[in-house]
Amino acid sequence: MEQIFSNMDYQSQAPKRHSETLQSLLAAVMVADKKLHKNEISELLAAMDAFDGAQKENENREWLKQNIQQINTILHGPNRQRWLALQFLKLRDYDQKDEALDRLWRVAVADGELHDNEAAIIDKALWLWRQ
Repeated sequence: MEQIFSNMDYQSQAPKRHSETLQSLLAAVMVADKKLHKNEISELLAAMDAFDGAQKENENREWLKQNIQQINTILHGPNRQRWLALQFLKLRDYDQKDEALDRLWRVAVADGELHDNEAAIIDKALWLWRQ
């Protein structure tokens, strides 16, 4: 019986888990080229608002301020692949993967170019989510 309840708890927390994970992946795509562009930040916040609802706009900006440096450090450190794999694993039961892919793409090209590191994250998403 205990396993059933823990699965129910896991399921009930899915929207929050998905939201935070999507935010992390969007931020990862944004910092993958080691540059921050105003257009990328705007696109990232628009994506976060689309997934979370505009009523959370200030919360999304605050989340970004609090987490961007840590995500940047992880993404350019030795545990990059492991961290990315974990983010994608957290989204295995997410039903809006196509929209998430679209938003990842928009953030990646918001500065007018697609960097190899940005493309690698999107390629990983495509490979894992399209199986």
